[in-house]
Amino acid sequence: MKLTVFKKLGSLLLISLALSACKPSDEKSKNKLIIGASSTPHAEILEFIKPQLAKEGLELDIRIFNDYIIPNQALAEKELDANFFQHVPYLNKTLADHPDWKLISAGAVHMHPYRFFSQKYKSLQDLPNGAKMISSNNLAQHGHILKLFQDEGLIKLRDGIDPDDSTIDDIVENPRNIKFLFTYDGPLLPQIYKNGEADVASIDGHFAINAGLDLTKEVIYTEPAANSKFANVVVIREEDKNDPRIAKLMVQLKAPETKKFILDTFKGEAVPVP
Repeated sequence: MKLTVFKKLGSLLLISLALSACKPSDEKSKNKLIIGASSTPHAEILEFIKPQLAKEGLELDIRIFNDYIIPNQALAEKELDANFFQHVPYLNKTLADHPDWKLISAGAVHMHPYRFFSQKYKSLQDLPNGAKMISSNNLAQHGHILKLFQDEGLIKLRDGIDPDDSTIDDIVENPRNIKFLFTYDGPLLPQIYKNGEADVASIDGHFAINAGLDLTKEVIYTEPAANSKFANVVVIREEDKNDPRIAKLMVQLKAPETKKFILDTFKGEAVPVP
């Protein structure tokens, strides 16, 4: 997940009604696990491990969601046993608004690394004075992009803040006068980039792939997979942290075969975490 949201109210209502109609009983089934997930890559990864879990006597019931709000509510209200679509910073922000939802991470599976593309330069260190850097107008991504530029020594953010929550106003040193243009709709970025309107661009992997960009040729920086703060996690209710069904699920999600499936299928747009 990267924080791009949200679908129309009508779609949310339909999903909510559908869940209410098939809400499981309060008594947990030892042989079935109901999990909500985004369609890609999350549900695809779950479909991959589904046969193996079936061999272990556990039926995986995957419910697809097209938004980032209802899955946590449905989990808190016991309409789901788990969900798989978000990273921990997003979960924490959600729980700050809903302190009565006792939800926790059961473990990290994969991440969508931030990438910077350039048609002109080979690395971020090659960027010239006054370089134009473009990204989407998704506020949730801006701080992390700035943090990565700080990690590369290109800018300095003011002390006393979480760099992942920073804004352009928090830049206190910018010796190359890099111009951060966070004003574009995500789906439009590949074409703007192709038109040569920027020196470097941050483009979500799925938008880049759909636009025909090669993640192996024009990418001049890829966020390390070890940066698991933004890894996508399976989320469960705190009361279920010792549920053997969750343990079986996580073993399969972390299995070598699953990691290979992620790498082979998503071509670097999603990568397994250690």
